[in-house]
Amino acid sequence: MARTVVQTCIIHLIRNTFRLTSRRYWDELNRDIKPIYTTVNATAARAALDDLADKWGGRYPAVIRLWDNAWSEFIPFLNYDVEIRTVICSTNAIESLLSDSGMSIEPIADLCGHSGTTVTESVYRHQLRPVLLSGAVTMDQIFGADA
Repeated sequence: MARTVVQTCIIHLIRNTFRLTSRRYWDELNRDIKPIYTTVNATAARAALDDLADKWGGRYPAVIRLWDNAWSEFIPFLNYDVEIRTVICSTNAIESLLSDSGMSIEPIADLCGHSGTTVTESVYRHQLRPVLLSGAVTMDQIFGADA
């Protein structure tokens, strides 16, 4: 049986929410979607999404569809403690590891939804990789290189 949990990138989900809406409502929408991804569990998140649908569903039905369609891959995120959520809220670390393992930049850009490779190259290869490498060195120091 597979032990892999598929989780959508929360950052991309939020970003796509704003792509579907008028800039004039972004502050209000931001306040209204935050309870969905900061709540304690899937039940409370669903209630927050229902509140969002009640308030914004008439004006922006595509936003509600976006969250509904991503729901099964969103809710695993809520199983983690808040401290862990801040680390895994994005697929950035995975994309950086793919890059570090030699995967070409184009499929990684496609994976993270970028229209080109410029952002992918900058963020994943030049910003995250050094952080991941220093983190790995620290983990080796704490747990030993053979752990």
